[in-house]
Formats: sequence, C-alpha cells, structure tokens
Amino acid sequence: MGHAFHLLGLKHKGYAHGKAKQAAQGNATPFLNALSYFESFDDLPWHLFYREIDQLCPGSLFVNVVREPGEWLVSYRAHRETQRTGIVSPEMANLHAMAYPDEYQNLSPGQLVAAYRKRNREVREYFRGRAGQYLELPFDMLGDAMWWTLCSFLGRDYPEKHFPQANTRSQREAGA
Repeated sequence: MGHAFHLLGLKHKGYAHGKAKQAAQGNATPFLNALSYFESFDDLPWHLFYREIDQLCPGSLFVNVVREPGEWLVSYRAHRETQRTGIVSPEMANLHAMAYPDEYQNLSPGQLVAAYRKRNREVREYFRGRAGQYLELPFDMLGDAMWWTLCSFLGRDYPEKHFPQANTRSQREAGA
C-alpha cells in the first residue's frame, strides 16, 4: 500500500525500524509524533495503534487490507519462518510478538485463522458506523478496481499507472 500512497502524492511512512523498536520496548511516543508529519502509514508498528491514532487524529481515514484467511495463514507462517531462521532482527521479532502474541506460536492452523478473523472483527467493530472513515480492501482486488476504490475513498484523482505490488512472496524469494 505504501507505493500506492506515494503515487497518490501522500507523504508516506511504512515500516519504521527505529520507531518500531521503541514501540516494541513499550515507548509509543516517537512514532506517534510522526503523525504530525506524514499523511499515510502502513506496516508495523502503525496498524497496532489504530485506536490511538484515531484518538490523536480525529477525522483520519483508515484502510484495512484483508486477506482470505487461508492466504493470510500462508503469509503469517512465511514471516514466522524468517524469524525462526534468524533473518529477522530481534526488534522485528519483538514487534511481531506485539502483533501476534506468544500464544499465537502454539496455535493450530484453525486457531490462528480464528485469531486473524477476531482481529479483523475487532477493527470492523471499532469503526462501525463510520463508513466515511474506514475502508476494507480485499488483498486480492486487482489493479483498476483497487485504484478506483482507494481513490474514491481518499478523494484523490485516479493515477494513470498500474496499481503497485511490492513485497510479494515471489519478489522476496527472487531477492527483489
């Protein structure tokens, strides 16, 4: 989503290693201060604090990209594997632990999917009745439909470019 926000002309902040490290250590103030500079955010640690961001920035718009639960499970396991093999820094592992508490590590696939569904349900419930501030986008929505839906929600002009796809599994496996 970050590349899409950039193409729409928004000052965007994606994964924030230093701020994520501080958040993982319990200090959310530095990344919350970034709210006054950037216009859009995605990835860790931002999505963990949607309630706080909503309180600090009234009227903000929130986009929740959701996957089919089976596909989410495959992605979750791939991220866990990078942690297990030491590819992920200890700070990133701590942040993942915030997003997916320790009990996730011992859950069956069915329990993991139930937890994923629960989290999305909690987000939907939090934003219930605020359709003008909350958009749920399916991860598998393609190109023009994604642009049209996102631009309509954000009140932005539709760009004359293909919707960007970054950090896909195939790109990571190819080393791109």
